[in-house]
Amino acid sequence: MATILDLRTVGDQTIYVVDADPGAGLGTPAVVGSLALLDASGVGHFYLKIGVADTAWSEIANNNSYINTGDYRRLAIYNTNASGTSVDDIITDNGFPIDILIVGQPTRATAIQYNVPNPGDGISSADFVLTEGNQSINGDKTFNDNVVVGGNLTVNGDLTYINTTNLNVADNFITLNQNGAANSGGGAGIGIEENNVTTGSITVSSDREGWVFKAPASNYYATFDYSLLTDNQTYQWPDYSGIVAVMAATGTPGQVTWINDSYQIQTENGSGADSLHWDATNNQLGIQTSTPSRPLDVNGSSIFRGALRIDNSEANYELFQTSVPTTDDTLTPIQSIVLDADSLYLIETRVLGKRTGGSAGTVGDAATYIRTFKAKNVGGVVTISHYDSMYTSEDQVAWDVKATIDVPNTAVVVNVLGAINNNIAWQATTIVQEQ
Repeated sequence: MATILDLRTVGDQTIYVVDADPGAGLGTPAVVGSLALLDASGVGHFYLKIGVADTAWSEIANNNSYINTGDYRRLAIYNTNASGTSVDDIITDNGFPIDILIVGQPTRATAIQYNVPNPGDGISSADFVLTEGNQSINGDKTFNDNVVVGGNLTVNGDLTYINTTNLNVADNFITLNQNGAANSGGGAGIGIEENNVTTGSITVSSDREGWVFKAPASNYYATFDYSLLTDNQTYQWPDYSGIVAVMAATGTPGQVTWINDSYQIQTENGSGADSLHWDATNNQLGIQTSTPSRPLDVNGSSIFRGALRIDNSEANYELFQTSVPTTDDTLTPIQSIVLDADSLYLIETRVLGKRTGGSAGTVGDAATYIRTFKAKNVGGVVTISHYDSMYTSEDQVAWDVKATIDVPNTAVVVNVLGAINNNIAWQATTIVQEQ
């Protein structure tokens, strides 16, 4: 029976680190589908639990008997081998070999990734058209569904018809009278046609100092004259009867406003990071979001100076950060978690250590650790179980992170271990979930 040196649970299965073949002798108990890792004097072994018996472990060997020799830059595919499991870089069809070649790119200056998109969940077959690089696509093409053009669209035809019910244009600027002669913009605009007659329009005034608006059912024009302006101005008209307040910048409904240095009403623009929104219907505040879904909805990183705690009547979640220096190999506490009576805890601590000086070691020596374990306080008795060394990366093997029990104070202590004549700056971020 192998000795379990370390483990990691994944769902109902477990990944074990063992000191011998887990299927040897009486075997090693484990749930079917679990894995075992073994370092046998420098030779790695990988085992899979294939049955309910403790001895039902099978080693997964590195067997390349089904991978045929291929050529440089070819993609591997399943070929026509009768077994159906042979992998090669060529498939033969109708007596002719077919392969896929990644062309050499000797002048490439950055990495590239070729993506195969999803043509639709209901589509069972599709052909490829490359989406990167310059290409010519010949022949008439009919698009039965949506067409999205990510770059400039040039139409070289004589006339363009758009036969749609509604035309939605996301561009924020449309140029009319492009390449027109000097002072030729008067009358340029957008017309609305009814019964082959233009009955409504938005056009530039003949003196080019204003805009002229006409509704189809109205016999009159409304002109907004800008001839008196001495600087650029912006006006916003709210959907409400009353006096129009002067705002320093464009705002959106629901945005929190304030008075600026010029005693003008000011607000964020209400889009993405420039959003400070109060949802009066649900009494919710959004920061960098105009659609808050909680009493406080922050869409972006935030700073909390001190412990962060999420609490309700049954459980809580708390995050701490601490630091401590060491100069020798003395086990030194970096985080202490006091356990409430008759409580269950899931604790994860992430520890970083960086050598800052000392006569031993090498400049730049560092280490990172992740440790996870269960802790209980039952009637004042604290226990630790399933201590999981899920991640370790260290430049000096003598360094370590260990959890111990401080019995008089019913606490769990996270400790760091350095080395003699090594000045180390330690930092820990500990997540504590309690029930």
